[in-house]
Amino acid sequence: MKAGIFHYKMGTDGVSLEIRKRAKILKKLGLKPYFIAGEGDADFIIPEISTANRSIMRFNSYAFDGEDENKVKKIFNRLERKAEKNLSKVFEELKPGFIIVHNMFSMAYNLPASYALMRIIQQRNIKTEAVHHDFWWDRKIFKSHLFFIRDLMLDILPPNIPQIVSHVVINSIERERLLRRRGIKAKIFGDLFEFEEPDGHSKEKIKKLLKLKSEVIFLQATRIVKRKAIEVSIDLVSEFKKMSGKNAVIVLTNPPEKYIDREYLEVLKEYAKERGVKLIEAYRIAKSLAFFEFYKIADFALYPTVKEGFGNQFLEATYYKVLPIVFEYEVFRKDLKKEGYKYISLGQRYKSANGMVKISEKRLHKAAKKVLYYIKHPKRYKEAVEMNYRIASKYHSPAVLENYYALLLTSIKMEKALYNLKDIINLPKTKWNDKIKKIIRI
Repeated sequence: MKAGIFHYKMGTDGVSLEIRKRAKILKKLGLKPYFIAGEGDADFIIPEISTANRSIMRFNSYAFDGEDENKVKKIFNRLERKAEKNLSKVFEELKPGFIIVHNMFSMAYNLPASYALMRIIQQRNIKTEAVHHDFWWDRKIFKSHLFFIRDLMLDILPPNIPQIVSHVVINSIERERLLRRRGIKAKIFGDLFEFEEPDGHSKEKIKKLLKLKSEVIFLQATRIVKRKAIEVSIDLVSEFKKMSGKNAVIVLTNPPEKYIDREYLEVLKEYAKERGVKLIEAYRIAKSLAFFEFYKIADFALYPTVKEGFGNQFLEATYYKVLPIVFEYEVFRKDLKKEGYKYISLGQRYKSANGMVKISEKRLHKAAKKVLYYIKHPKRYKEAVEMNYRIASKYHSPAVLENYYALLLTSIKMEKALYNLKDIINLPKTKWNDKIKKIIRI
């Protein structure tokens, strides 16, 4: 069976990485996964479903900042027809028996594409899993004055249609919100504890490429966007340098986003200069290396993000056995903290000042002191990262998701087989559907 996997883009962001992990599981179960995206490294590229499409960006400015409802409706209808036309071509060529939609049914980056995809799923009656890594109601940018846009988001994000046989979220908070807001029950599958294995580049070679010697290396392996609060990393490293007298740097592994918070990197550079902290743009200096290669040289992994759907970079750090430094965001407190990891805490409270996230001096000092403790006690460091690895292996193993997919796909095949019997068993259609629903339980 062919499986179509849909997302706005296929890149190196957390969602794309998780998609690839899940595709491996589908392959293992005998499916042939195909990536369909608006941009990036995909089997099928449909520009109309991208978030970076100029027409969509223009539509979004009218939809979320404008006042002209009729104009927005007219543009929406035109873009939706175009998206549906090009999506239909892919469905005709691929003929998938099962599809997985990532974030297109939970985020409002491209409403015409989301609506078009929903219509095709209904028309073709394709069994679908909707995976929601994030939700539009958590993002301020998706507030609109227009009734048409608000009603559209409430109606289709996510759609409550029978073709979607499974809704999946990545944390317990969103499961509760989805049930409360839309009456939709969802399963929880967080990010998977499975990452790429670094290749032959040695630690020494990578440090030489980045012109590093004996510095304490703090790795910032997140995207460079404001909600990652990278200025907190700068404050922490500044405090650590002042306290310890040691030389330390922050290594940035991922390039800045093209269309989101484009000015943020320059703000960070200026701020780092003020605080006496060196930022190393590893993605630019060592272009041939994948971001996960830099974990080889890391002493600590920085994760000061104030809002996160789950915690992919946190699991990365545990996988590559680097001790994480974490701001305890809401999902971390609710779902990850209870699993028992060792980490350096940046606390649970922050303030915003001049567009920057600020942690109290007392908390920064405490975290910097803990960093110094682990540097002085390498045995304790090793014990902590080994323990983290064992915990993550237990709670986030791909085997759990593999079992779920095996059951889901079996139920889809069984349902199809049962429907093929409808002409043999003489039951009214409504009774027949009721019987199948009782037999099929996922």
